[in-house]
Amino acid sequence: MTPKEWAFLAATATWNAVLLYAATQRGGVLDRRLCCALCPLVCVLYLVLGQLTLGSGSCYGRDAIHVVEDDTEVAATVPCALFGALFAQSVVQCCVARARPAKGRVAEAAAWPCAGVQALTLLYYVFERSDAACLIEAPPLLVSSITARPLHLVLWTCSVSAQVLATYSVERELTARMPRPPTRPARGQCCAALVAVQVMCWCSALLDARAPGENTYGLALAALSCAAFYALLALGIRGPLARGAAAARRGKDERIAAQLERAALFFAIAWHGFPLVWGAGVLGLAADQHVRLGYVLCDVLAKFLPASIYVSLAVDP
Repeated sequence: MTPKEWAFLAATATWNAVLLYAATQRGGVLDRRLCCALCPLVCVLYLVLGQLTLGSGSCYGRDAIHVVEDDTEVAATVPCALFGALFAQSVVQCCVARARPAKGRVAEAAAWPCAGVQALTLLYYVFERSDAACLIEAPPLLVSSITARPLHLVLWTCSVSAQVLATYSVERELTARMPRPPTRPARGQCCAALVAVQVMCWCSALLDARAPGENTYGLALAALSCAAFYALLALGIRGPLARGAAAARRGKDERIAAQLERAALFFAIAWHGFPLVWGAGVLGLAADQHVRLGYVLCDVLAKFLPASIYVSLAVDP
């Protein structure tokens, strides 16, 4: 293994060790607002390290494949422009919010990780547009093979983790306003949701890296990744947003409660787009370019509205 690969694995191991330590009762935990502030920086550095590791022309021990440059440029230019504009808008909104009275605002800290998701996605598509992202042909699982983008899994790991942190930040700020805040800490559930993100994405990476013909092993990895996905939805999305909505209703704030319920529903619908697109590819129902377009659309849906919701919670008086 190269030094870059060792560095990437070491960063991943450190990430998971910190999660497991923070989940323990005696684990030292950084201030929640500091974690929210550091989240975008940590995720961007992790994505850059992933690019240095996975963008060298070979991934999983296989040579990268080449696509038509014009197709790649067209497919990546629109997301670059979109997420660049969204990130600039989110930063301006967050800066304007700090000049307003704090009364009535919720989850100001949560807006920064989600704005960081937009910056992170912008950086990924810049890598892809510059033809620097490594592409390989994954072995067929059911009917046909699809083009795998290992760096996309790194993007999902970081962006989903940031959004989980944001949902728990919303819950903590709302429940802290209650007359008798719940004594049961949600820290363990938050860490479990973040570990589920890791399991989901690393099982997908191993699925793409398996040798041709290992279908039983591949199906086991796909099943484990699917189980982690639904654990993530339960622990990282529905749980904290439902508790946050309940806390808002106890505080007679029906507007915020309705926003959080709509956000949870949108998460559940939008995030199902990724496995549906992948399933259409491996079943041979969609050509590779259609799978690529489907992932771009899913990225836009999954990373646009949730961030806007949290920013609006932080900005609206």
